[in-house]
This record gives sequence, C-alpha cells and structure tokens, in this order.
Amino acid sequence: MAKPKRSGGLGRDGFFKPTGEAGAGEAAAPTGEAAAVEAGKPLSKADKVRLTVTLYPQTMSALDVLRVELRKGGSRVTYGEVLDEALWALIEKKAAELPALAALKKP
Repeated sequence: MAKPKRSGGLGRDGFFKPTGEAGAGEAAAPTGEAAAVEAGKPLSKADKVRLTVTLYPQTMSALDVLRVELRKGGSRVTYGEVLDEALWALIEKKAAELPALAALKKP
C-alpha cells in the first residue's frame, strides 16, 4: 500500500508574500536594522549582513596576521570584526578628504 503524498514545503509563499496580507494602506513595521536603530538598541548578530569578498593573497595574509595578533592579545575576534575595525579606521583617516565620509558614525 502506497503512503499518501505529503506537501512539506512552503510553495509560492516561501518566496513571495501573498498579496493582501499586509492590509491595504497600512505601513509595514520596520524590521532588522531599521527597527533596532529606531529603538536605540545595539545591533545583534542577526542584524549583520553576510557578504562574500574576494581578496588578494597578500591582503588575506595581512588580515590573518591581524586576527592572530589580536587573538594573542586575549580578545576572541573574527575576520568580520577585524575588517570592521580596519574599515572604520580608514573612514576616520579619509573623512577630511571626502566630505561624504564625515557624516558616517560608527554604530
């Protein structure tokens, strides 16, 4: 005897929000980073953005040396945290030359 076929997936709803769910004329509540910023809360791990980056071998070696040296100092850091720190240091350095960077503030 054959088992009845089950549908375990979400189907179309897994990819698209069905029309009519978010009430006509209602503004959708902010989610993610926008909600955290409005509420004044610090961003959590879930609010981070995943990104794939292609680096030159020398750049990756330098990034790895930075990470290892920071770990030797007792702090447990990730590549993302090293990149974050390096990016904000570069923004502070270049802010005088590029006015658009002067408005950026570290979260």
